[in-house]
Amino acid sequence: MAFFMNVSSEKECLFVPSLDKEAAVKESNISNIQAISGEEDTFEVINKNLHYLSDTVGVEGKVISYNRTIDFKKNYLGIQLEDIQPTLSNIRLKKIVV
Repeated sequence: MAFFMNVSSEKECLFVPSLDKEAAVKESNISNIQAISGEEDTFEVINKNLHYLSDTVGVEGKVISYNRTIDFKKNYLGIQLEDIQPTLSNIRLKKIVV
């Protein structure tokens, strides 16, 4: 699963495994949800549906694997990956406390 949001335009897209699309539509308020089947190349689906990657992309450092990081850098030359794990952890803490 991957969630992309352009913070300038607030355009967003959620990519989920095909089997999880129905649950994602039901449980989220994201209007652009794209399913990816096991036979599809993840990056081809993302490229086809996403036209707003910036020079820096935030990733959840504790979650993304080394191999996926390498694949991402191969498919998006020149893009810098930034660990946004601390920011997401703070958001989750606030959500739990509220």
